[in-house]
Amino acid sequence: MIVLVCRHPETKRMVSTALVTLRAGPLELVLADQAPRLSELGECCTLAIVGTEIGESEVQQVPRYLRGKRCIRTTPTILLFDPRSPQKLSTAGSLGYDDFAELPLSAQELTARLGLLLGRGARRRQALALTGVDLATGLRDVNKLTPALSILLENERGARSHILAASIRFDGALEIEQSHGSGVYAAFMSQMAAEIRGQCQPLDLVAWGGPDRITLIRGQVRPEECRPWLDALAAKLRPRPPEGAKATEADARLEFTIGAVGIDRARAVPGHDAKAVLARIDAALLQADCTQTLLAFLQDDQAQPCQAA
Repeated sequence: MIVLVCRHPETKRMVSTALVTLRAGPLELVLADQAPRLSELGECCTLAIVGTEIGESEVQQVPRYLRGKRCIRTTPTILLFDPRSPQKLSTAGSLGYDDFAELPLSAQELTARLGLLLGRGARRRQALALTGVDLATGLRDVNKLTPALSILLENERGARSHILAASIRFDGALEIEQSHGSGVYAAFMSQMAAEIRGQCQPLDLVAWGGPDRITLIRGQVRPEECRPWLDALAAKLRPRPPEGAKATEADARLEFTIGAVGIDRARAVPGHDAKAVLARIDAALLQADCTQTLLAFLQDDQAQPCQAA
């Protein structure tokens, strides 16, 4: 059982509708002023707090020693903790994704993650492992989110709009790790993800796609919009080492490659899952020149390269 605490009625309606679509398990949806205290939750409950603004009424649900530790966000956030062992949360580590998860989420990611937590019905530690976070960078790991992404792809099959999935490979990222260490590498990948996210819509997924790449998935796009948007993104990306890192010769060779596929949801066939989409992105990367952008638009399971404008 997960108790979901929302600040606004509209958030409650949106999440409730999405969870019904995902056929999620037992869930109680309440507004912040109706939420139970931590001590009032049953032994088999987990408290989840979500909203575009985590306010004082929600923060009161969080153990005192966690207050003020990234508990107030201006982006959609989910807080999860187990009332049976709250003291463990204070020693969960700097990221704390083992016993405590606090991640900025889009509405689609939130409902997908709750669907995972509820649908699996496993122990809490196993459920949180499915949230899919790369612990080195703190970015969501798209390779661990494939069950949730597959559900979204299947549920939206037949829609008139399209999904654009892209992988941005940073040539030289691994050299940064070798030259500057894992801390600078993690900062570099997080910095690049932030720049990509700055060009995206709130519901777009920007995630860790591998040691040297960021994966982007956006929905509700028209085929003719894909190439211009990717070209605009490529023009604004400026890979560089994080501030404070001593530059090396390898840093001067930082470049990036974009491989992408578009999914025609109106003609997608059943079983068109996320693993297949990610495999096609990797194939598009292999076809792309290291300094150029390739967009392959996928229709009826056949990838065809787009002609340059």
